[in-house]
Amino acid sequence: MNDHHLVSSIWTGKEFELRPTKIHHQDSTVVRVLGSGLCGTDRHLMSLPLFNERSFGHEIFAEIVRVGSRLNSVSGSEISVGDKVIVTPGVPCMECAICTTYAGHEHMCHSRRSHGFAKYSSHDYFPIGGFANYIELVEDLWVVKVDDTYTFDEAMFAEPVAIATKAVERGIGASRQEVEFGAGVAMRAAVIGLGPIGCATTFVLKSLGAEVVGFDTNDWKSSVIGELFQFKTLATPSNSNEAYESSRHQNQIDFDLVIDCTGSPRGLELGIKLAKRGGRIVEVGSFAPGTKSFINPAEICKKELEVLGSALSPVFTYNKVLRLLRKFKQYDLTKLTTHHLPLTEMNSIFQIVEENRFIKIHVDTTVC
Repeated sequence: MNDHHLVSSIWTGKEFELRPTKIHHQDSTVVRVLGSGLCGTDRHLMSLPLFNERSFGHEIFAEIVRVGSRLNSVSGSEISVGDKVIVTPGVPCMECAICTTYAGHEHMCHSRRSHGFAKYSSHDYFPIGGFANYIELVEDLWVVKVDDTYTFDEAMFAEPVAIATKAVERGIGASRQEVEFGAGVAMRAAVIGLGPIGCATTFVLKSLGAEVVGFDTNDWKSSVIGELFQFKTLATPSNSNEAYESSRHQNQIDFDLVIDCTGSPRGLELGIKLAKRGGRIVEVGSFAPGTKSFINPAEICKKELEVLGSALSPVFTYNKVLRLLRKFKQYDLTKLTTHHLPLTEMNSIFQIVEENRFIKIHVDTTVC
């Protein structure tokens, strides 16, 4: 590892450019990034003018190069040089009201330092995102040690499945299912938006035995994902009213639980229409700011709907994720990886997105 060879692919507001980075502290943990996933949130943030000169990439799989003095292991196992780890992207401040009051929910911290969202600086230290070849981890970060039985693409899905696990648990937690009112065992669930988070959510729901129906505006994506997970998918119009009418004609309405993973305001609008009376809706896709939805509050009131938000995930969710990935191998998430890009060809993303025949894009950060 040499400072002259440390680079990160920085989003300028128009394109990705390779920029130099540095290791700033002698006692920090340093990792060699093996790969990083492109998330829908990354693409949403790239469209916002305030998010230029950013170091993106928060789905990080890496190899430990140097173990610092302040590194945490989710499983409690010792971390050594050469270990393969999943890097949880953020660290809470542990001082604000959220951190000191909501035990186990520090991911909601207002002052969270996160890899994959920070503004680039060629001189000052900042949390470098996963679109880089080496990263100096922020202090007190948690990593998840994985053994060699996990493939590259499988490990890369850990963070999306962690997000999905949190969203599903929001959907079924403290519900009213004991009187057939709300999401419970053998529930009917709708997943709107079949991108990586939608697919991960489908994976988690099916592992719980739910009857799942997927909705997406892309007919190709609906077909491919439906075949992989062996479940019903509907290619619907982007207009939420038209999408609902199409779903109603196919008798795919009145769901106990609806999880919107689209990142589009139309997704929430459709979700409110699809949910049954007494149902629950979880909004997980709209993490990036800048969208507005037009909903009829009377639908929420008359149907007694519960509408919940879900963002990020606590670090200990990853223990559940690894168990799920091991136990439910019949749902091979690695087949969702449609593209691998070297770090030097990040700008190929635009053509891939324009062709709209992709599901998951992984960036090979070892090639730069």
